Amino acid sequence: MLSLGCTYLIVKDFEKSLAFYEALLEMKPTAQRFDRWAQFNFNGNCIALFNPKYDEDLIKRRENLEAHYDK
Repeated sequence: MLSLGCTYLIVKDFEKSLAFYEALLEMKPTAQRFDRWAQFNFNGNCIALFNPKYDEDLIKRRENLEAHYDK
């Protein structure tokens, strides 16, 4: 039997999306990594928000890329 582990959502406005899901689920994220990614675990389900702008900005600035990405 196949079961869904986690739904990942790519969001345009991370802060607005984070606030929306905090209000909807009435909880803070279970895990969060800067403004790049946040995850909500609830009732055996998982919703994760991914902010692609975080990576785009990091790459444009060329800041410490080796710490974030491998070849």
